[in-house]
Amino acid sequence: MFTTKKHLTNIMEDIMQKDLLEAINHYKARTPEFEEIMRKFHISQDE
Repeated sequence: MFTTKKHLTNIMEDIMQKDLLEAINHYKARTPEFEEIMRKFHISQDE
């Protein structure tokens, strides 16, 4: 699965509207490259 820029934008908008941890868990389960996406956006579960 290839993540398009639009898809990335949708993910980030969704994350901003949800509880962050809930959103992370939601997308981690569905998006194979989510760890890479999180690194690109410098998102850490520790914050």
